[in-house]
Amino acid sequence: MTSPAGTDLRFTTGSIPARINAGRTHDVIQPTGPAQVWLPAGEAYATVDANSAAGTLIVPHMTFRGIPVTNLRVTFESGRITNLDAETNGQMIREFLEASSPEAKHLSIVDVGVNPHSHTVEGSHYNSWEMGGMVTLAVGNNSWAGGTNGSDAALSFHLADATLTIGDTSIVRNGDLQSQLLAESP
Repeated sequence: MTSPAGTDLRFTTGSIPARINAGRTHDVIQPTGPAQVWLPAGEAYATVDANSAAGTLIVPHMTFRGIPVTNLRVTFESGRITNLDAETNGQMIREFLEASSPEAKHLSIVDVGVNPHSHTVEGSHYNSWEMGGMVTLAVGNNSWAGGTNGSDAALSFHLADATLTIGDTSIVRNGDLQSQLLAESP
């Protein structure tokens, strides 16, 4: 995964099958995790191997507990956050993670927004899971996705302009969901 802000991160998805939130609970009944959906719908998500993340995640803008955080830089080694800083308000996130169980620092979810009717509003920094082409990464608890990270905390990072590649195939390129993938699916 890369981004123009400098994200350069590699990870492996976990063994739990990926899921799709299409807005209907009966579509997500799985042997692990709850059968639930979020509205507005439109996302595909998978767990991440707890020891696989390596590299740097840079989030230009996010909000944590209602307070803006700018230029957040998160370094991962062996799946775990080893360093975190930000231009503004990064200490709040560090304190949150330090007060949480150790598993809260492990990359645990990768999510791709596939809703073509949901997108960022020009001039806004608000981002959400379902927005078409949005790549979201999360650390901490992933039991809601059938994962095994039972941390007492979780935190997500939305990247509106990311490129996400699996093997040689770009799933999202510069924040644009690659439509040929949708056309090729059964």
